[in-house]
Amino acid sequence: MTGAVLHKGKPVPLARVMFLTVGAPVAVGLTDDTGHYSLSTFRDGDGAVPGPHRVTVQPIVRLAADGETPDPSTPFDRPDIPLACQNFATTPLRVEVVAGTPNSIDLDLKER
Repeated sequence: MTGAVLHKGKPVPLARVMFLTVGAPVAVGLTDDTGHYSLSTFRDGDGAVPGPHRVTVQPIVRLAADGETPDPSTPFDRPDIPLACQNFATTPLRVEVVAGTPNSIDLDLKER
């Protein structure tokens, strides 16, 4: 399963995309420089399990050696992601993954 993440019409690079459904592990993917992602659940690139999912998109933060503070030696622009989209409890993003289809799902992080 693949797709792209956009916010305000622009790609969202350097973000973690997570699909959550009941009774299955979370599917995770990272966006590239063009905002495209590929999900993995059990093995690389296998997508997400079928069913309804809540979706979050979170900025990737590289941590310093202490594991708690951002690493100042690897600066990057943090993507502009609405706070509501970063948490499963508040995300407005919902998708349906259908078995037997390619499931290319683009995500638009509009302010809601």
